Amino acid sequence: MLSVLTVSEVLAIAEAAIARARDQRAMDEYLYPGSDGFLPLTPAQIAADAAAGRFDSAERARLERLVSALSLDARRELMALMLLGRGDTNSLETAMSIAKSSHAAVHYLLTKPLEKHLPAALNKLGLA
Repeated sequence: MLSVLTVSEVLAIAEAAIARARDQRAMDEYLYPGSDGFLPLTPAQIAADAAAGRFDSAERARLERLVSALSLDARRELMALMLLGRGDTNSLETAMSIAKSSHAAVHYLLTKPLEKHLPAALNKLGLA
């Protein structure tokens, strides 16, 4: 099934993504009290906050280190798992062909809810 990544690596990335999402929710509530997860901000305002380092956390840095340390082939496989878990396709082979045509950039992967998509993909593959 997986050719580059191990299930343990995928689970470690998913765990780091869960911690990052938890920190992000806490930061959102701190910066925008009462928003209940809905931020009435424009993407430019959110990007400005992110650029100012307001959303940095140890958990985000940990997730970034894990994903950055992967080879290009491993990032492409991670992207394929994300696509599979998100429901873009029902086939890992199709997801891999889509991922192979991309750069599988670390930044792109970090903008996705990996904490949801990776476990879903492992379940679809019968690996979780």
